[in-house]
Amino acid sequence: MALKKITDAEMDAAGVVAAPDVLSGTPAQNKAVFDRMVRQLVAPAYNAAVDAINEIDDVEKGIETAEAQRVEAENARAAAETERQNAEAARQTAETERQNAEAARQTAETAREDKETGYMADAEAWARGTRNGVAVGASDPAYENNAAYYRDQARSVVGGEYVSFGQAQPLTAAQKKQARANIGAPAPYTAGDGIAISGSVISAKARPWNRNLLDNWYFGAPVNQRDVSGTISSAGYFLDRWKLVSGSVTINTDGITLNGTMQQVLETAPVGTVTASALTQAGVGEVVPTYNSATKTVTVTAAGKKLVAVKLELGSQQTLAHQVGGAWVLSEMPDYGEELTKCMRYLQIITTPYDTSGNGVAIGYANNTVDLWVPIPLAVPMRISPTPTIPTGGVSLFKLGKTSNALKDVTKVTGGWAMQTGGACSVRSLIFTASGLTAGETYALFMRQGAQIVFSAEL
Repeated sequence: MALKKITDAEMDAAGVVAAPDVLSGTPAQNKAVFDRMVRQLVAPAYNAAVDAINEIDDVEKGIETAEAQRVEAENARAAAETERQNAEAARQTAETERQNAEAARQTAETAREDKETGYMADAEAWARGTRNGVAVGASDPAYENNAAYYRDQARSVVGGEYVSFGQAQPLTAAQKKQARANIGAPAPYTAGDGIAISGSVISAKARPWNRNLLDNWYFGAPVNQRDVSGTISSAGYFLDRWKLVSGSVTINTDGITLNGTMQQVLETAPVGTVTASALTQAGVGEVVPTYNSATKTVTVTAAGKKLVAVKLELGSQQTLAHQVGGAWVLSEMPDYGEELTKCMRYLQIITTPYDTSGNGVAIGYANNTVDLWVPIPLAVPMRISPTPTIPTGGVSLFKLGKTSNALKDVTKVTGGWAMQTGGACSVRSLIFTASGLTAGETYALFMRQGAQIVFSAEL
């Protein structure tokens, strides 16, 4: 800002010189005459100078601050430029390394192609006796020492009856069968029946055999809850899920000998083409089961043949067994626990192997003097509410808390209420009939050695 100077005229007007030579006022008025110039001229000019100096100081400080910021920004710019130069140098180094690597790759690729060309030429020479279509010379290691040469030699010896992997073979059906038997291969698969074939690749099959739709199909280790043995000639169920229709069947340690007819009834009919097969000691095909879709029944008829296994499966060919080295073997072995669980959907037997004095197996209450109600949880839910029987006796009741109470022999058993789980029976209440019970009392169900409680939901 521009400062105004004090002029002589202003000093003459405001100074003491402008006052009369004789001051006639009061002391205060006379004193103010002497202070007038300072107050009116000097003080305002001084204050304006101070304001100007302060303003200059503020501007100078702003300049200094701006200069410091400029220096700081310049330092940051210089550091960034250094980093950029370093990054550019690293990029150039990396680019150089990449170029060197690419050159090495091209060199290696060229070497590989050269070797590949040599390998192909060698392979051609050892296979056909030619290199790039030109017959090898006598100095070549492959001369008269290649596959084509020995092929021609073999042809001349066997008169044209030879095997070539490069062309189809004019084999008869018997020769093809023998060839498969030589390597232990199963019968050839055909498209359909859950099998998709693309060239030599079989797809859409998790395993080379179909699931067996029958229960308890392996007679080498069958589920036998009824504990039958020896020769059975009475019609009815013997092994789990299998019913003797006529004739007899003998239980062996490695299968069953059937001299008659036996059947298994399916709960659900399969949809589509099915194949039934049986494995005997002689192989597959000696005994051929049949399937009746109307009755959902598989029937096996044999005249003194030992059966190892029976199968019903989807598809038009059997996958029950195949030949290995001329011997028939099962394509799979069943899981006994799985088969037992499936069979227990239709039959469950409670028994005890312990002493003749009896063992408690359940608790119930006396509804009256003759009927004891006992709920029995089933190990596996059964397909319907099963029919209970006591085929061998040996079932008794004992009043709890009465050490001197005599056992009450059960004369019969009937079914009470049933509990359903998922459409199947999971708990079966039984009514055991005896005499001399006390109504409202709790009794233990005792079973002596050999006694049975049979739950049947057979088809």
